[in-house]
Formats: sequence, structure tokens, C-alpha cells
Amino acid sequence: MAAEQAAEIRAKVCSDCWEEWQKGEVVVINELRLNFMDPQAQEILNRHMREFLYLDGKPTEGSTPSPLDNVTPPGESPQGDRETGN
Repeated sequence: MAAEQAAEIRAKVCSDCWEEWQKGEVVVINELRLNFMDPQAQEILNRHMREFLYLDGKPTEGSTPSPLDNVTPPGESPQGDRETGN
């Protein structure tokens, strides 16, 4: 990670969000089968990181879906709350 990008993350991202991204990063790498021998792999991962951490603002409509879009956050049920139906 470039020093400039690291400084931006330290300034804009809380430690809990960064930890959540680190877990999600593994999902992105595995789901997209990123091969870091390919120079584009790091660019793809960086794009997903910036979207996940909202470093460029909220994702726009029509942006490339992230493999994390279908990941249930820790502590939440994949089907929602069964008692209330939410």
C-alpha cells in the first residue's frame, strides 16, 4: 500500500471498520480469485477497499457489485430477524 493511501486510511477510517475490511478482503480475494502475479489484481482489490470503506463517497448506482454485497455482517442473521420477519 502506498504511503499516501495509508495516510488517507489512517485519517478517514476507524479501527473497527479497518478490521472489518481486513476480513472482507479475504472474501474479495477468494471470490474473485485474484492472482497477485497479475498487476491488475491489486488495482481491483484497492477499488473494492475504497468502495467498502467509502473513501470516494457512497457507491454510485451501476457500480461493479462487490463480493461483499452478499456477506452477512457478524452478529446478523442471513435471513433477518425471524421473530419480526425483518
